[in-house]
Amino acid sequence: MVYDQDIKEGVHLVDINEIVSGSGPFCMSFGFDLAPLIRSIKRVGLINNPLLVEKDRHGFDIVAGFRRILALKSLGWKVIPCRILSGASMSPLECLLLGLHENLCIRNFNDVEKGMILKRLSLLVDKDDILDHYMPLINLPSHEPVLSLYLRVENELEDEIKTSLCVNKLSLHAAKLLLGLEQDERCGIVNLLEELIFNVNQQKQLIGYLEDIKQLRDVKILDILEDQAIRIIRYDNNLNNPQKVNAILKVLRAKIFPRLNESEESFKKILSRLNLPEGVKVVPSPYFESPDYQMVVQFRDGTELQEKIVRLSNNKDIRDIRDPWENNS
Repeated sequence: MVYDQDIKEGVHLVDINEIVSGSGPFCMSFGFDLAPLIRSIKRVGLINNPLLVEKDRHGFDIVAGFRRILALKSLGWKVIPCRILSGASMSPLECLLLGLHENLCIRNFNDVEKGMILKRLSLLVDKDDILDHYMPLINLPSHEPVLSLYLRVENELEDEIKTSLCVNKLSLHAAKLLLGLEQDERCGIVNLLEELIFNVNQQKQLIGYLEDIKQLRDVKILDILEDQAIRIIRYDNNLNNPQKVNAILKVLRAKIFPRLNESEESFKKILSRLNLPEGVKVVPSPYFESPDYQMVVQFRDGTELQEKIVRLSNNKDIRDIRDPWENNS
């Protein structure tokens, strides 16, 4: 608990050089935009003074107000009015919890910040306490695999990747998959995700395809991403984002299942020659695993349905529909 006597009376002007640079042991902020805060300080000044704690040696650690101090520093402030905690009476855990509860009152934490909090707590309290008390406090389920994942995100991922996670360019599930890759592989994939918008499922497909190709062909993921076919797609100004994403996934899938891809293309050519009525589709089973096909007919009324049935019954080319594996054998 923090009592009034733990805080030195009044507000003290602190030379900005005496405040330890960097995030420090109690910081829980990552992936934020300083611009709104800078505009606010310019307009109305500093409303809430940062809270510092005295270090054993000369200087101060930031307990609360990391963003405020960065904003003030960017504005050229040389001294900052701060509240000071007595280092002799405050334990590291008390300082961490003070900062945590101040932040809980005013904002939600992103996934990277949750990892920062859990990492700092893991150095000060036992795992069971984190699972039982602190994970629910930051809206996480009290499961050990979840704790392990967030700690790995904090400990193992590069800041570039964490930034992508914060701005939703990268999903947490995809970040989990990236943990099994080398640093240069992770960064290469994230560069693509920064360039193009992949949804959560597409991110999972992308990473899975790249890992499979790496194992099947004994090639590096960075070399796969530099493949000429993929580069052509990435820099084709005539394609929009969804078209590029789908085209890249198709190229990668074809590298894993070349015969299946050939069969799919062959089947599409067969269908294109049938001149089917509008609203009629022939649907094969996934991966052509079943010999059966479905025909989907869209119609407004019985008259239109009858017309389409007559057209289909008179279409002799329908006999060409067959297992595409036969065409590729």
